[in-house]
Amino acid sequence: MNDPGLRVGDLARTAHVSEAYLRRLFNGALGCGVVEFIQRRRLDRACQLLLETNRGFKEIAAATGFRSLTLFHRLFIRRFGVTPATYRDAPPHDGTSQRSLAGSTR
Repeated sequence: MNDPGLRVGDLARTAHVSEAYLRRLFNGALGCGVVEFIQRRRLDRACQLLLETNRGFKEIAAATGFRSLTLFHRLFIRRFGVTPATYRDAPPHDGTSQRSLAGSTR
């Protein structure tokens, strides 16, 4: 999931199914698309790295598979409602850093 070049087609080939079928499986089982699932997993890992390391934001973005810091920042705010810096400085204590993969898309 950390590979920024990861594509739906790659996953489908690995699973020996068509892209369309893989998309239906994800939507049916998780209520979200494949790309959204991958982004959520990457953001969950980024949260972990923000809290457990002192790595810079650019390094965390790259380590979690985001091609750019701008994209990472935008998706992080969309999902969690705060910047990565704010999250690191005052992490939520209500379990929101470990949101369900099929949970809120904020």
